[in-house]
Amino acid sequence: SSLVRLFSPKSIAVVGASDDPARIGGRPIAASIEMGFGGEIYPINPKYDSVFGRKCYSSLLELDRPPDLVVVAVGTKFVREVIDQAASIRAGAVVVFSSGYGEVGLDGEAAQERLRQQCEESDVIMLGPNCLGVINATIGAAASFTATLESGTLKSGNVGFACQSGAFGSYFLALARRRELGVGSWIATGNEAIVSVADCISYLADDPKIEVIAGYIEGVRNGPALMSALERARDANKPVVLLKAGRSEAGSRAAKSHTGAMVGDDRAISAVFDQFGVERAADLDDLIQITESASFGLKPKSKRVCLLTVSGGVGIMMADEAAEVGLELPMLPDDIRARLKGLVPFAGLENPVDFTGQFLNDANIAGEFLEVLASSELFDSILVYLGHTSLAQSLAGPAIRRLIEVRKKYQLPIVLSGLTTPLLMDELRQAGVPVLENPVEAVRLLASLSHLFRPRAPRGKRSMSDVIVESIPNGVYPERESLEVLASVGVPTVESLFANSKQQALAHAQTLGFPVVVKADCPGLLHKSEAGAVVLGIGDRRSLEDAFDLVVDSAKKATGDSLVRGVLIQRMTRPLLEFIIGVKRDPNFGHLIAVGTGGVLAELISDSKVALADGLDLDKAIEMLSGTAAGRALISGRFKDHAAADKLAHAIVRVAHLVTLHPEVCELDVNPLVVTKDYEVLALDSLIVGDATGPA
Repeated sequence: SSLVRLFSPKSIAVVGASDDPARIGGRPIAASIEMGFGGEIYPINPKYDSVFGRKCYSSLLELDRPPDLVVVAVGTKFVREVIDQAASIRAGAVVVFSSGYGEVGLDGEAAQERLRQQCEESDVIMLGPNCLGVINATIGAAASFTATLESGTLKSGNVGFACQSGAFGSYFLALARRRELGVGSWIATGNEAIVSVADCISYLADDPKIEVIAGYIEGVRNGPALMSALERARDANKPVVLLKAGRSEAGSRAAKSHTGAMVGDDRAISAVFDQFGVERAADLDDLIQITESASFGLKPKSKRVCLLTVSGGVGIMMADEAAEVGLELPMLPDDIRARLKGLVPFAGLENPVDFTGQFLNDANIAGEFLEVLASSELFDSILVYLGHTSLAQSLAGPAIRRLIEVRKKYQLPIVLSGLTTPLLMDELRQAGVPVLENPVEAVRLLASLSHLFRPRAPRGKRSMSDVIVESIPNGVYPERESLEVLASVGVPTVESLFANSKQQALAHAQTLGFPVVVKADCPGLLHKSEAGAVVLGIGDRRSLEDAFDLVVDSAKKATGDSLVRGVLIQRMTRPLLEFIIGVKRDPNFGHLIAVGTGGVLAELISDSKVALADGLDLDKAIEMLSGTAAGRALISGRFKDHAAADKLAHAIVRVAHLVTLHPEVCELDVNPLVVTKDYEVLALDSLIVGDATGPA
């Protein structure tokens, strides 16, 4: 209820009120009046008797009834006094515009912490400090001083927007106005001492007037809260489009200085977004284009797209990009080809479908082609490229109005690429047809919409009763013990036999059969290969004895004579493909699991996929494998073998289950996890690190 009073207030008090609509204390009042806010507005400032024709009060304590929302537009040194007054009259919530807190360094952080404690002790809900506030265009409430309000009344709509940067949010709002995109709720959270972007997303997910949620995030302070909010939006079937800044080290530093936000690992953010169906925008243009298209109700049921073009060359460009972004271009069946050939005998009837320059002679050709393709039910979206021809009124009018008819008739997502007149642009947008000048960007838009609205299987509860492992102790679990843990949860592992003498090593080698691998068993040595503490391909007794001495001496040298328990003897395995499974416990989001090309290529981070371990299932594991070169080779390429791919996926899921049950695991590596020439799956090496004192 407190968030309702914050984001949908029935009365607003502005402390620091001004008669000047250009000042911070005047803009919220002037804008709310202009937008037709129907509730009470209480100006608060001892300097004035009236503001904008309304009685002005000297303090909040003079009010007869508590306002839902108090806007704090005073200097930092007065903020705490205002919070005390708001608490004493039981106001619903406060918005603090004032800056000079966590964004300016240690002193500011301390001041912000005092303010946070004051609000929590007084049971006051606060947005900010250092924020641009909130606008509810549906009811005309403008508790904000964004300069965008000076440009006139904002159009309400089905989009809810939340951001950590007021300047960015204001620019988004200005662009939305230019495109006639209705933003029903707009929130800039600032330093997020109490109310966060996650809280805003949760609120918007519950707001029946909001159908699409968009936002801008610089950093995440509370990972579980964000995941809970995104899950809430997903369960409400509301698409979420977010732009997350701070991908680079420089960007992360800038975000820290800007809002005081701690920016987490960017791949962790991407994994969270993927888990909850969030579409991650690449930039501002991407954010507003995807948001607008989603607000039109464009919901492709699949990746099956038809590219309809007036230019064969542009068709090739679009087809190349479609392949790059994973869209499917189904071929046309014979009956559809015959119908189109009857319209233009020399048309290109592959996909892309090229209706050629005949369009210049007959403006109805594009619409007739579109009707045939839309009625075929072969495609779940269509991209129409008209280029500059849609500027010519004689051509554009008939073609675009037929396009609009087809869009309404079949309720099929249609995107137009080309140039057109302002009048036709308005008609297209009113009909829910996005217009992009760049055809390649139009292809990317359809890919984003297909991803945003892709079918999602419900997350079923899984049984992990067969995954039983004792608690992982603090510190490093060496290879021998790590492989035993993996084997106990069902991950196939190479047989490793421990030997503390040459005689025992020989006996084990004879049991396994030459050739074998000899590894130092040294708990203090994490990377044995780099230290020369691993010897491969040992084929006889003498080589085995030499290898025993070599790996033990190398381990001692690398670790400063730390304990070497002996050696591990393993059968020599010659892999067909090598993978790595890596797990890291993120302080914000819990365990992240990475799957990639293993062995000596394990550092190629670009050939790996990351996901949240919690909830990972076989379908997700196969999807992760498909995102790596080695995985594609096994699933659909040169070494195609579905049984081996399934075994790999099961191993990934087992590791995910293990760390989900054991939050004390802070790191885990299986490298390599190999597919042998017999298409068996084996973990050849592993390392587990436990830390029960860290975040769980």
